[in-house]
Amino acid sequence: MGCGTSKSAEPVAAANKAQSPAAANSETAAAAPRSQSDERLAALQAQLDSDKWPAIRRKAFQTVDENNSGSIDASELLRALSAIYSEYADDLRGVKEPTQAEVAELLKSQDKDGNGTLNEEEFGVLAKRMILTEAQLAAQAGRL
Repeated sequence: MGCGTSKSAEPVAAANKAQSPAAANSETAAAAPRSQSDERLAALQAQLDSDKWPAIRRKAFQTVDENNSGSIDASELLRALSAIYSEYADDLRGVKEPTQAEVAELLKSQDKDGNGTLNEEEFGVLAKRMILTEAQLAAQAGRL
């Protein structure tokens, strides 16, 4: 990201570093009973790994792929993230929407085939990471 510690970069940067709740809790699982937040994170992970995920991913991808090109470019991703930030503005207090440059960097980090866009599979990986990151942040803040 190259944005230092700006609040706008935190969710985007965190999405790139997200790990599964199981991995995050594996070291402490034996030492402490599972909290309600841990159980909710595990349930969310199970939902994202379920047979329903491909249909959910496809529907979300088709919504974001405004021109029906079969891929998502930076401007489509920026509009989608802006809509999400607007929807969850109360939960994201103090966190700015990502800038065009941050979204371009996020897209680049997930663009495995290097064509400058995200296909459905690449979008799905990004979506899972962002969902899990936001859930982990919510759990840490006591909102999950």
